[in-house]
Amino acid sequence: MIRVVVADDHPLLREGVRALLAKADDIEVVGEAPDGPTAILLASRLKPDVLVTDLAMPGAGGIAVLEALAREGLSTHVIVLSMHGDDALVGEALAKGAHGYVLKEAVTEELLLAIRTAARGGTYIGSALGRPLLGQVAPEVRPPSGGAAASLTARELQILRLIGAGHTSKVIAAELGLSVKTVEHYRTSLLAKFGASNLVGLIRGALREGLLDLGEDGWGR
Repeated sequence: MIRVVVADDHPLLREGVRALLAKADDIEVVGEAPDGPTAILLASRLKPDVLVTDLAMPGAGGIAVLEALAREGLSTHVIVLSMHGDDALVGEALAKGAHGYVLKEAVTEELLLAIRTAARGGTYIGSALGRPLLGQVAPEVRPPSGGAAASLTARELQILRLIGAGHTSKVIAAELGLSVKTVEHYRTSLLAKFGASNLVGLIRGALREGLLDLGEDGWGR
């Protein structure tokens, strides 16, 4: 059973999400939070498998919740459920460790898929976010596996897809607000995780595990 906490400052939204999740035999809502601090408290106390949270809430927004969970070392996987779908917000949420991002307009069976994917360690980007996102393939469901995919952090996945899109370390660094040295460190880590000696081997490994798509316009498009 996947244990879920729902955090949103709108009671009707929480009620709607609870009603949706009640239809699933493998998902149980174990708590609700009307604000950020309560979401953090419930995540710490109940240790749910998945926390579904809004970005804008009283006290602490979704990004602050992600940061707090990371500081506490909690294994709860977070899905952001928001009315805002601009690239900057989605990218920031993923960079802070979110395992999914779904728009509120898509509170349907898609949220169930996102929860199940996150609970298994995968990352889900909602289908409503159908335009390119930070050089990544979107929409995308990243299924977990026993290979390198299962060990990737959200930031490593982000950089992997930018590499797959053909970007240099300098461009990636500028895109994500990192230093070139930091990006190179991530490249080295990715090569090690995929057991590759060069970028060609890295991309082949990522394609093999379904993390990149070779489209008509090139890698990751």
